[in-house]
Amino acid sequence: PRCKQSRSSAASDVYKRQTTTIRYALKAPARVELKVYDLTGKLVSVLENNYKTAGEFVAVWNGETIAGQKAPSGVYVYQLNMAVGKQLAVASRKMLLLK
Repeated sequence: PRCKQSRSSAASDVYKRQTTTIRYALKAPARVELKVYDLTGKLVSVLENNYKTAGEFVAVWNGETIAGQKAPSGVYVYQLNMAVGKQLAVASRKMLLLK
């Protein structure tokens, strides 16, 4: 499995959109969980929790918490879990949310 975070190329867009785009690819159908955590390990948001076919995908975090509130500016970690049969692949990356 391949996982990468992408950002807008224009700095002004980052401030206007206040979103983070996460791109990932699956070589085979898989169960996908994509979650956002703060640096203390607290779950902030769940972006994906379902089965996906093989292909390339994009998930967008709009900076909202599970409770629907705006998360404060800061560093967050997303964790992407992909399960195919008994095989599990895990990728995690840091991301910066700016307001």
